[in-house]
Amino acid sequence: MVDDLLTLCSRADKLLVLGLNSADGRDRTHHAWATAHTRALLRYLAAHPLRSVVGGFELGNEPRSEKYGFRLTGAQLGRDIVTLRGMVREIFGAAGG
Repeated sequence: MVDDLLTLCSRADKLLVLGLNSADGRDRTHHAWATAHTRALLRYLAAHPLRSVVGGFELGNEPRSEKYGFRLTGAQLGRDIVTLRGMVREIFGAAGG
C-alpha cells in the first residue's frame, strides 16, 4: 500500500505527507509512545527509490480521544513531536529528507 501511494504521488508530481498515529503501540500505563512501527516505516521510506516524494510527516493527536482509554497532556504530545523529529533526522539526515 505504501508503495502504491509513493507511485501515485510520483506520477502525479505531488509530495506525500504521511499522517502517523501516536496511539499505535502506546504503553497504556506510562503513556510512553512505542516508536518501533514508526521507526520501521521511516527506514523503509528512506531506503525506497521514490523517497523524494515523501514531503513530510504529521503526528496525529488521536490519544487525546477517550476512545483510546487515556488522555495525554500537551507536554507528552510535545515530547512525541520531538521524538518524531529526532527519528526523521536520524533516518533521513539532518535536512529531514
